[in-house]
Amino acid sequence: GRPRDLRIVVTVDEDEVLLDRNEVERDDPLAGGRDQVALLVVDVELRKFFDYHLSVVGEKSIAAIRAETEAELERRLPAAAAAHAKRLFGLYLAFKTALVDLEQRPELVGNGVAALRARLVGMQQLRAQYFDEREAQAMFGFDDAYDLDAISRLEISQDNTLTELQKQQALGALDAARSAELRDAHDAPLAVLRLEEATA
Repeated sequence: GRPRDLRIVVTVDEDEVLLDRNEVERDDPLAGGRDQVALLVVDVELRKFFDYHLSVVGEKSIAAIRAETEAELERRLPAAAAAHAKRLFGLYLAFKTALVDLEQRPELVGNGVAALRARLVGMQQLRAQYFDEREAQAMFGFDDAYDLDAISRLEISQDNTLTELQKQQALGALDAARSAELRDAHDAPLAVLRLEEATA
């Protein structure tokens, strides 16, 4: 589906106000503010917006997708925020292109634990060439945490040096260390399954 609306933070007389598109008048986010600065909120929704527009790669050229995406950003956001978003989209395009080459490396191919972990680390190192730490954490932090948790669980389950009790204890430690957001993401499919079973 379509991504959620992009958001900006508008600083009015040094007070920050978080707005979405429906609350923004382009180039004048808060009428009457004496000292306004509109800043793009860099978060996972911004990355999903990029991915949504890149989902038609193969149907349209990269140049056409970039032009349409940048036009949409200009339509949705105040000028300064749109310029920031367009810069990040250009970096994201470059990162995704480089990622294709990275994933062809022999040591990163396959579904084994070592390959999965190496692929995650390689992807993080590649991202660092395009995004600063704050941008990377905002756009990719949750997915990184989710993937690392999944890899750690697979690693424990496949570790033949551990007894079943030790595996349970190790998995329990991972459960305890999960953030609330990560726990909710893990539990959501189970909740849907239980609901389907209850209504079957």
